[in-house]
Amino acid sequence: MEIDVHAWVCDHDGSYVARPIAVTRVGIFAAPSYLRRFGRPLRPKDLERHGAVVFSEPRPRDAWTFERCGRRTTVKLKAVMTTNDGEALCAAIAEGVGLAAAPSILARAHLDAGRIEPVLPDWKIVPELRVYAVYPHRRFLPPKVRAFVDALRATYGDGMTDPWWPVARSASKRSQP
Repeated sequence: MEIDVHAWVCDHDGSYVARPIAVTRVGIFAAPSYLRRFGRPLRPKDLERHGAVVFSEPRPRDAWTFERCGRRTTVKLKAVMTTNDGEALCAAIAEGVGLAAAPSILARAHLDAGRIEPVLPDWKIVPELRVYAVYPHRRFLPPKVRAFVDALRATYGDGMTDPWWPVARSASKRSQP
C-alpha cells in the first residue's frame, strides 16, 4: 500500500483528497503613489498611522499579526475601505486607497506591472495560506486529473514554498539608497 504524506483527506467520508500545491504568503502592499504621499512604514507599529483596505471575509480583521525571528507583534487597523473581492482589494491598493494585506497569488500581476510593491517584506503576516488541488478520491481518479495536479506541482513547487512572492524585488528595494 502506497501512503502519500503530501495529501490529506478533506472530507470525513474520505471522498476528497487535497494535495498541497504551494504556499501563498500574505504580505502588506501599497501603491508607489501612496508611499510617496504618506511615507513608507519601517516597522509594523508604523502601520497604525496608515489607512488600511481590509478584506471582509469571513469577517473583517481589525488587526494584523506579524512575525519575524520568532517575535510576534499585532497592529490595530484603521480601515478606510472593506471588500470581499480579491481583485477589488488589489485594485484599491493600486489606486492608492490604502495599504492592504493580500496573498501573493493575487498581488503578483500588480507587482509585476509596478502598480504595487511590498511593504515590510522582512515581516510575515500570520498565518500563511496554502493552495491545494482538491479532487475526488484517487480510486477513480482519471489520468487527466493526475496529470493536471502533477503539472501544477511541477510548475508551482513542492507545496511548501511561495512561487509568487517577489523575493528579488524585495531584496533590490532594501539595497537602494
